[in-house]
Amino acid sequence: MTRRPAPDDDESAAFEPMRPRLESMRRHVHRRSRQRLGVRLTEDELLELERRLAARTAHFVHREGRGRSLWDVVLRGRVVRIVYDHGVEQIVTILPDDCRVPPARRRA
Repeated sequence: MTRRPAPDDDESAAFEPMRPRLESMRRHVHRRSRQRLGVRLTEDELLELERRLAARTAHFVHREGRGRSLWDVVLRGRVVRIVYDHGVEQIVTILPDDCRVPPARRRA
C-alpha cells in the first residue's frame, strides 16, 4: 500500500490512510486475483508487481488511453495480464487468461 508516514514531531504514530478510490482499486485487484487466478495475493506480492510495472521491467503489451497500459507479468510461475495505471502507479485489474489485445489504430 502507498502510505505517507506521519511527521516525526506528531504524537500520532498512525499513517495517513489511502484515498478511498485507491483503496477501492486495491480491493478490486485482490478480488480479481481470487476470481480469475484462484490466488490470494499477499500485499508483498502486490507491491512487488507494482514495483516491476513502475520500473517497466515486465513485458509491455499494449497502451490503453488515460495513462493505462497492459502488461504481462510472471506471478507464481504463470504469466498474467495486468492493467496498470501510471498516474497513480497502481494495478487497476488482473485480466482473464483469454483476453485479447485490441488491434493497433492506424493514423491517417
